[in-house]
Amino acid sequence: MMMHLRHRAGMAGMALALTAVLTGCQAASATNSQQNEENARPVAATVPVTPSVDTDMGDLQNGTRIFRLTAVEITQQISTFPTKSVKVLAWKQTGADDSKASTPGPTLVSYEGEKIQFIVTNNLDQPTSLHPHGTHEPNQADGVAGVDFTPVRPGATTEYPAYEPGHAGTFAYHTHTPKPPNRNHAGWSG
Repeated sequence: MMMHLRHRAGMAGMALALTAVLTGCQAASATNSQQNEENARPVAATVPVTPSVDTDMGDLQNGTRIFRLTAVEITQQISTFPTKSVKVLAWKQTGADDSKASTPGPTLVSYEGEKIQFIVTNNLDQPTSLHPHGTHEPNQADGVAGVDFTPVRPGATTEYPAYEPGHAGTFAYHTHTPKPPNRNHAGWSG
């Protein structure tokens, strides 16, 4: 078990915590059990809630939902007996207080048919990037630093290109960083 925890702590350099979900939802129509057309009611879209994590609806501009996120380093309690806190890489909504930063990061919500766009600010002391999973992003929005994406430099902000995810679902996002800042740094991936 101890070896497993050490391995996880070392993984922080590869990914800034697997973070929350990006959901695609669409309001649908449903009918009652008799399929009576005059009793048809629209069904509201379901917005997921991630415990202890903010929900970010982004800003909708001309059919594109824009998410502004900032990568930061925070101290987070990871166990209660014994109590242990470690430094972790985390996400927060840009402009929010660092006390709102979390790993996993904010739950991002968009709706089917909308484009999505990420604007990432890096408040870490190393380059980083945001890498979404399952959204069929173009290579220039993939966020795999050093492979097909130039990482976001410390103190810089990068605007990813807008794109349409292609289908509804629940997706994850995380970051790629070259290394943990120090040996006491921890984080999770996968």
